[in-house]
Amino acid sequence: MLGERRPSGETLRRVDDLSSEEAITLIQEGDVDTVYLPLDGTRRFLRMHAKPGMSEAELIDLYYYLIEHHLPKIIRIFHKYGVKNLIVLAMDRTGFDRGQTYTKTAIERGYMPLFDSGSEYGKLYKDLDARVVFAGFNEAYAEYGFGELLADFEDLENKTAKNKGFNLLWYTSYLPDEDYLAVGNAYAQLREENSDITLEDAKLILIERLYRVPLQKIDVSFFYGFPRSKVLPPLINNQTVFLYTRKPTLTLDDTTIRRGLLLTALTKKAIYDSYPQYFSEAKQSTVAEKGNGFWAEESYHFPDYYI
Repeated sequence: MLGERRPSGETLRRVDDLSSEEAITLIQEGDVDTVYLPLDGTRRFLRMHAKPGMSEAELIDLYYYLIEHHLPKIIRIFHKYGVKNLIVLAMDRTGFDRGQTYTKTAIERGYMPLFDSGSEYGKLYKDLDARVVFAGFNEAYAEYGFGELLADFEDLENKTAKNKGFNLLWYTSYLPDEDYLAVGNAYAQLREENSDITLEDAKLILIERLYRVPLQKIDVSFFYGFPRSKVLPPLINNQTVFLYTRKPTLTLDDTTIRRGLLLTALTKKAIYDSYPQYFSEAKQSTVAEKGNGFWAEESYHFPDYYI
């Protein structure tokens, strides 16, 4: 990484002065197709800005209201600006380990609207012609006693499988180190089954297993808070601009999303134009074998932005 940068006021003024049509054109020219969106920081934000006397139950109600009603609006904004694949980190081990009560509430109030055709999500799937995928390590739900949810995942995936307007991926993680270890073990298993398999072919197989749609890279990630070390999902993380936002995920608005996507597009265009030799078809997906079945993707140096 080149380190954290705060865009200048002049840069933001120029970005903000663009029309929606100009913004969409620039974002598409910058090849900003895939976004990673962890649900980050909202509960802490709500506690910090809670009205005096607001109870914990009321804060929880507000949090799930944002999940049910505001997150669909955020997803629509990303689609409006030409994003084709949105990966939302829905759950990880830190969530599961908060206990059965927390996870049960998260599923009943956070997940159930995803399956309701009359909810904001149901309307979104129809309006955006969205394909819904539950990506990542879904076996975690069975391990924590919520295996019945997998049937709902499969049902919604089947209902939206033919949709082609937008890919919405709800991603479940263990923890980053565990995710990468699982991918490394899966790669080792592929090599055991077929010693002649190439790294590139193995990578394509593992991407298909993990994400269920043919992704190549995460172009930009939207994290909440000050720049700090963050880890992205495996296999598609070597060309990513890291954005850190002042607004927590569930309160993102059009201005912040638009700025982030435009900064990503302009940054990538500048780097591609300056160093085209590093972004040829031959180099873009280079992988190098490493250790016990892991590989390190060739990594390019993009800046972090705090917006």
